[in-house]
Amino acid sequence: MPGNLPKPTTTFVGRDAELNTMKSRFGAGQRLITILGPGGAGKTRLASEYARRFDQDYPGGVWFFELTPYTNGEDALEAARAEFNIREKGGSAIKAIAHQIEEDGPALFILDNLEHLAIDFADAVSKFMKLSPNTQIIATSREPLHVIGEYQIRLGPLQAHDAVELFKARAAAHVPNFELDDDGRRSVLELAGRVDYLPLAIELAASRVSLLSPANLVERLTHRMSALKSRERDRPERHQTIAATIEWSWELLPASCQDALLDLSPISGTFTLEDAEELLDGDALELVSGLLDYSMLERVGEDRFRVLGTVRGFAHIRLMDTERAQNVLDKHALYFSSRVLDAHHLDANGFRLVLPTLKEAAANPNVSTKVRARCAVAAARVLNNSDGFGAIIRELEAIETYSEDARDPDIFAESLLFRAVYAHDQRQLEAALRLVERARESTQHESLLLRTHALRAMILAADGHLKDAFELLETALKTQKTSDPRLQLLMRGNLAMIAFSLGDQQRGTELLAETLVQAEALKDHGTRARTLTNLGVAASAQGRDDEARRYFRDAAQILDELGDTKFQAVAIASLADIERHAGNNDAALELYAQGLELARSAKSSSIELRCLAGRASLYLDAQDRGYLVQAMEKVEDESETIDSQVTRSYLFFFDLWFENDPLARHQARLMLDFQTLPDAWKAVIAGLLALSYAVRHDFSAAESNIQRAKTFATGEFAPAFVSAAELIARRIQNASSEDYAPALQALQSASSDDLTVWPRFEALRLLREIARRHAPQTSKAVLRITKDGRKFIAPGENEVIDFTRRGALRMILVGLAELRRDQPGVGISLDDVLEMGWPGERVTPEAAASRVYTAIRTLRGFGLDDHLLTTDQGYLFSTELDVSFEEL
Repeated sequence: MPGNLPKPTTTFVGRDAELNTMKSRFGAGQRLITILGPGGAGKTRLASEYARRFDQDYPGGVWFFELTPYTNGEDALEAARAEFNIREKGGSAIKAIAHQIEEDGPALFILDNLEHLAIDFADAVSKFMKLSPNTQIIATSREPLHVIGEYQIRLGPLQAHDAVELFKARAAAHVPNFELDDDGRRSVLELAGRVDYLPLAIELAASRVSLLSPANLVERLTHRMSALKSRERDRPERHQTIAATIEWSWELLPASCQDALLDLSPISGTFTLEDAEELLDGDALELVSGLLDYSMLERVGEDRFRVLGTVRGFAHIRLMDTERAQNVLDKHALYFSSRVLDAHHLDANGFRLVLPTLKEAAANPNVSTKVRARCAVAAARVLNNSDGFGAIIRELEAIETYSEDARDPDIFAESLLFRAVYAHDQRQLEAALRLVERARESTQHESLLLRTHALRAMILAADGHLKDAFELLETALKTQKTSDPRLQLLMRGNLAMIAFSLGDQQRGTELLAETLVQAEALKDHGTRARTLTNLGVAASAQGRDDEARRYFRDAAQILDELGDTKFQAVAIASLADIERHAGNNDAALELYAQGLELARSAKSSSIELRCLAGRASLYLDAQDRGYLVQAMEKVEDESETIDSQVTRSYLFFFDLWFENDPLARHQARLMLDFQTLPDAWKAVIAGLLALSYAVRHDFSAAESNIQRAKTFATGEFAPAFVSAAELIARRIQNASSEDYAPALQALQSASSDDLTVWPRFEALRLLREIARRHAPQTSKAVLRITKDGRKFIAPGENEVIDFTRRGALRMILVGLAELRRDQPGVGISLDDVLEMGWPGERVTPEAAASRVYTAIRTLRGFGLDDHLLTTDQGYLFSTELDVSFEEL
């Protein structure tokens, strides 16, 4: 078969969609397909791969013409005449080639790297297609030919999985048996993203794996592009480095497009045509169209554009070598920061698109300090309700170092407020208050002053000073003036939530209803969604769960559309709490995972704590205590903040549920010493602590803690709770025959001015569980066991349990049974239990405790739960249990 298609020297990866499109188009009668894309996108390789796969469709052959060496169309056409061995000189080369092809049959022409001859060749291609109707043409170029009948395929980035496969394939040529582990794969994906998933850049990086690991390549690429340099001498010169590839494209650009590319290079994210009109000199439409045609820009969606990352880096270096660099950088930074700072209302999704440019400008030492400060605060405004301020905190802190002449007082004050919010989210409350006070002293702007009051109130609330916070916020709303109605809405919503925390359900609901009406009137979707979330919290607290679900779901949908991940996490976590309270554990588990991901994205410690604690409180597995340990690590160890109180309460409830009595008692003692813990909450803690002693038959300690609980019991719920706990403790002791079911039922509807719905629900749930587990026995319980402990029958059961293969548990069970028979009421220590189960072994104290706790918990799970006790004397079987050694 005639033709001159070069044989490939490497495997082909990806681009299946493009190959299918080309096959379909040619099959439908298309004559000319132009493959467009920036240098290194793989245009030539795709054209050659199509020809290789479908060469049987072309009896006249596949003819490949590399046009890079030619400076004009006439020379290129004469070279093509020579390729066909057409010896006649003179006349039209196009006609001679067409005549030759028509004699041989349908053929495929590949015109490679046509961009520098596009004008010369456009007319020639049109004429050739008329003279040779059986010929199909693939042109590769960085700009279209713009001729009738041309179909354009613009190459986008490689798919992520194809990028990894390409890297592996090329790396294996340099390092035989090359493989990627999970970390290596992540590094390759990061590297590919930084070079726009360009095949050439990925291949050049892969060629360095004999010297640099993928992780090292990423690190090196962060600082310079020299890592992307080929060691293969047979590559075209323009493909030896990424810089050379871009240089080739740059030299083909008209001067106006070169200037436009430099002026667009400071934009880190995407931009619109309207942005270009503000930032470019000249006809923005023509300049953007030209850069698109030359494959220096890519279209993102319907109306946004982006300078390719590799091209942008090249152009930015060129810009910094010009005298106008400072002016261009400041012009961009001022333009984008003003769009945010001058906006009456932030469109979260829209402004997030300019966030990369704002963050980069805020950290760029080549931008003037005053403009950098504006960019940092503008970025913080965009980040306020989504990802948190961690991404911009260093730039906000840097404003402190700028001279007073170089910073606007109001910009400085706002930076202090954002830093205060960040400190609040990190639970650094004293630092947050200091920053708020400095902000108040730095500004006279009415809205900023009102924000200082609002933020100070929220910090006080987080520190447990709810009444002070409510009074401060209410006074500020009445006395401080502002022209920003949305700020007033935000403050009224915060005031409502503090009212709920204080137990004033009516006031809180009224404030939220007012806020919702005004937010809808202002078309303030963000405040509307937050208010719906808060209404959901209120409805849940009042037992209207179906109504609460609707509020939370509506809010989550709006917040997702707005990109407000922080409040979306609140809505999702609240929905998870409702499902947990309803016993829908699978739904709750999924929602907590979703909320946790959102909270971490928003860098919100408080919501992360809530999701971790809620996940653990499903009580699915004792190992889930690790979630609460993670949560506890995020608050100060001995602090008395709301987060600390809540997390310690969750730990206390969890340890009681799984009967880790020493750990539960430790948490209880800490909380009962807290100065800021409400008395009603202390009453609940002390009541449950009493039951932890009662179920282990330490009735003296149980009675002491019941009396202590009574000293804290205020309001309606707490006294009723303590009375129910006392009744259950007395029933466990068999000192009373009174039924405690009515007391538990009354607790369900008891109100409280001091406790929110959360501790009431958790405490009542645990109280019921303890009552269920330790209901009085109607007859004497007996443990029937063989002398070697290989078999036993638990009290009240008929099934024989075989412990033949449970050596350690068997020996511990026999030891405890013999102790009950020989020394009733005497306990054994943790070390003695360890010696029983694992005689002679030496392990660390932590490992010993873990083994023993696990063994005791496992034995209780075999029907011994009500009888195997943990007391201050150690582990023992209850004196209410008889032991019978017998053959089974």
